Amino acid sequence: MNNDNVAEKNTKWVCISTIVHGAIGLLVGFSGPLIMFPESNQGPLVGIFITGPMGFIIGIPIGYLPVIFKIFEKVKMKAYLVVTGTTYAILCFVYLSGQKQH
Repeated sequence: MNNDNVAEKNTKWVCISTIVHGAIGLLVGFSGPLIMFPESNQGPLVGIFITGPMGFIIGIPIGYLPVIFKIFEKVKMKAYLVVTGTTYAILCFVYLSGQKQH
């Protein structure tokens, strides 16, 4: 495997992880407050300004960890994204459940 292919795979998985975690944060932060606090009119702002960007930023090091440990098989990478994405979604819900309604 030449260096171009390795760099391409590294970039690909970091980008995929960043997009996946950002999208999960946006969806959970947007829909979570609407479900938990339906009468609040500022609920979706959590997803737009807090959990979405936080997921995007967290997705970068999470996507880079398999590069460090040299895990490139698709099955392992997909399982890794499912586990980390689910964990991030649960953490977002825990964060949202601790919020007090004003």
